Amino acid sequence: MPDGPTAQERADNRYQAAVEVVGADGAVIRAVLDTVNGYSFTPLAAIVAARRVLAGEARPGFQAPVGVLGSGFTETIADTRITFIDPTTATPR
Repeated sequence: MPDGPTAQERADNRYQAAVEVVGADGAVIRAVLDTVNGYSFTPLAAIVAARRVLAGEARPGFQAPVGVLGSGFTETIADTRITFIDPTTATPR
């Protein structure tokens, strides 16, 4: 396996993703995720998730991640934010 990025390379390169969701009524909501590099985010998220499960926040049986961790989980990870673009008005298509 090739070496991954160095700690400095990870610190210098953040991860951003844009999302557009279209509702059944045609309303459009857009947001941008900004977080640490993916190599850093994954273990941070795994640790936070494991701590919450060990604290008893998980129910028995199959659960989708949002069912266990909630819709705001991503923003509980250090140095992560989601910015809604024009959150007060949906844009009809």
